[in-house]
Amino acid sequence: MKVLLACSHTATLYKAITANGHDVTTCDYKPAQHAGKHYQGNVFDIIDNGFQIMIAFPPCTYLSKAQEWRVQQSHDRKIRQVSAAEFVIKLFKANISQIAIENPVGYLSRAWQQPNQIVRPWFFGDPYHKAICLWLKDLPPLMSTLYNPHRKSINNHTNSRMNQDKKSEIRSSWDYFPGMCQAFANQWCPPVKSQAHNPRPLLVYPMSALLTVLTPTPK
Repeated sequence: MKVLLACSHTATLYKAITANGHDVTTCDYKPAQHAGKHYQGNVFDIIDNGFQIMIAFPPCTYLSKAQEWRVQQSHDRKIRQVSAAEFVIKLFKANISQIAIENPVGYLSRAWQQPNQIVRPWFFGDPYHKAICLWLKDLPPLMSTLYNPHRKSINNHTNSRMNQDKKSEIRSSWDYFPGMCQAFANQWCPPVKSQAHNPRPLLVYPMSALLTVLTPTPK
C-alpha cells in the first residue's frame, strides 16, 4: 500500500509502517529524520501521486486550545488561524481513499467539525496524557492496545531555556509515542502477508508416494 505521512518528518511512525511492508513517503518543510522516502516541500505538490492512505499531522500553532488566548489578542494570528483550518480541510478533501487528520483539541472542533475520536498516548502504552483528536475518512477508530498507569505531560521534555520553536517541535513530535505509532501502523496499515507476494510453490507428489504415506505399516 502506498502511504503518505503528511506534515511529518520524524522516524518512529515511518519505520513502524515501513516495517509492515508498505511504501511510505513523509512530507514536510523540514528535512527527514530517517533515511527513507521524503519530500521536503508543500504536501500539495505530491498529494495526487497515487497514495491510498494519508495520515496527516498539520501544524497546530494557531489551532490548539492552548494557543487560543494568543489568537484572540492578535488580528494577524486570527487570520493565520483561519488559514490553518482551511489547510486542514483541504487535506481532508484530498483524492485519497483513506485519510486520518491529527490535531489537539481546539479551533477545528467548532470551526469545522467534531473529531471522530479523541485518544491519549496512555491508551497505547505510552506514559503521556495528551488529548489527541482524530478526523477519519474511511478508517476505523483506533482500538486501545495497552493502558499505561503512568501518565505525565509532554511538557516535561521542555524547559525555560528553550525557544518557542523548540518547545513546539518537542510537543508535536510523535517519537515520544512509539506505542501509539505502532497502533497506527498495525490497525490502519497492517502487515503485508508475505505469502501474497512470495507464494510457496505447489508441491505435486506422484500417486505411488502418496500410497506409501497413506498405507498403514503391517504389524
